[in-house]
Amino acid sequence: MEWFIVSILISSFIKIIVVGDWRLATRWKMKNKDVAEMFAQGKRAGNVKNLIIEGNVVYSYGHHFPIAIRLWDGDRFKFIWNKDKYSSTTSRHQSMVLRAIGKENIIKEVITPQMEKYKKFTDVKEAMVEALD
Repeated sequence: MEWFIVSILISSFIKIIVVGDWRLATRWKMKNKDVAEMFAQGKRAGNVKNLIIEGNVVYSYGHHFPIAIRLWDGDRFKFIWNKDKYSSTTSRHQSMVLRAIGKENIIKEVITPQMEKYKKFTDVKEAMVEALD
């Protein structure tokens, strides 16, 4: 088991905690916003509450609603965006992810059933060829 040291600032004092699993140390304080930012930065796994990263896809409330698919464009990430609406909570998840990835990085907006065909791609060029077919 790997050990990590976590520093927590409490009332102007730093408390050092040694834990055996980094996920256990961070889980209690991670928020949906953090997961959205992790996705934008390229992390391939992570979840908290009902916002989930699996590979290059971020989901709201499970696999039935992918919010965005991340693709590599040679020097930065670009995204396929799900423009469907599902619930007020999913709309909040979409807003968090959109703030994290930046609207300027969305290359295509599609509806939920169309998202499935883009999940297999990791590269923008491959995905755009698929979009033309």
